[in-house]
Amino acid sequence: MRYGPADRFDGQNLRVIRLTRTRDFTTGVQGVDAAARQAWSAIYAEGHASDEPNPLAGAVANAGMTLAAQGKESDGEAMLREAAAIDPRAARVRTMLGLLLSGQGRLPEAAKELEAARSLSFRETEARTELGFVLLKLGREEEALTELRDVLRVDRRASRPYVGVGMILARRRRMAEAITAFRGALSADPGYGPAHLELAGALDAVGQPAEAWPAAARAHDLGEDVPADLWQRLAEKVPSVPPLPAPCAGATGSAIDLDRPPPDVREYVTRIRDRIRSHRAYPRLALDRRQGGELQIELQVARNGRLECAALRRSSGSEILDRYMMTAVRLAQPLPPMPPQLPQPSLILSGTYGFRVVSEPQSLPRTPAR
Repeated sequence: MRYGPADRFDGQNLRVIRLTRTRDFTTGVQGVDAAARQAWSAIYAEGHASDEPNPLAGAVANAGMTLAAQGKESDGEAMLREAAAIDPRAARVRTMLGLLLSGQGRLPEAAKELEAARSLSFRETEARTELGFVLLKLGREEEALTELRDVLRVDRRASRPYVGVGMILARRRRMAEAITAFRGALSADPGYGPAHLELAGALDAVGQPAEAWPAAARAHDLGEDVPADLWQRLAEKVPSVPPLPAPCAGATGSAIDLDRPPPDVREYVTRIRDRIRSHRAYPRLALDRRQGGELQIELQVARNGRLECAALRRSSGSEILDRYMMTAVRLAQPLPPMPPQLPQPSLILSGTYGFRVVSEPQSLPRTPAR
């Protein structure tokens, strides 16, 4: 606070007390009407330096992002714009607004907000990174490359700009440099799925399928939706790529539940269940699109562990989720052979997998432009 005359400071206190007298603090900033928020902002401005961040703007912006994450994007945008009006110098607020607009595909508007954030703070690297991808989608490739490289000059540990740089270089057929960029992203963050995915595609393009295969498998395990044609090319070139299982015939009605197997096969079935789970995440593209649901798969396993067939018995309602889980079953191969004490020639297993979208504030989009 900038302490002025005592009577002025006391007057501010009285105004705050009057504003909060009927305030229900459990409702958060969304429970404060616009007039009250304007009054609070005016009181704050009187007692603080002009370059101090306004916490009310931050609270309103966070509430806006929460609404957007809940699918109420119009309401969220309105609150973000109000936050920007409350504190026009808040770079982070403009970044959040730019991210929301970018996720909606409103690219020129997004570029405007992200450029504003950059002008307010050169080190607002998330805004500058997203701006690079927005410019790339707008066809302004050279500007995008400059922006992303500038981000890396500020922060060499940021993985996403490396991916953007690599994608642009790959478009220009400068594949060796692109692969170096993708590996730079993984050096910064080994768990960044888009980098594994782009690296797999680049390695396949330069005739290195044996190196592309583990990158594609790792991308899947991190929630990336690996294109079916890439899997197909790798399966044709790399002997170690698990084969696509044949589709099972009609449901038998006597399948063993992967999550509740009977005692005599529990240990073996649990091993198979865990192998499938090790290749399961929440597909990022489905999460970004707020797609959820529950699906059921069925598979038949021979005594030697060979996956004889697999089928989707009940769809989740999301093509992305369905395809992703069938790929997880494929990648779980080779399955362990059945122990000698089990007399069955094969086992038919059934598993149910649920995906539920949890609404929470997030800095989206995270998906690289293609």
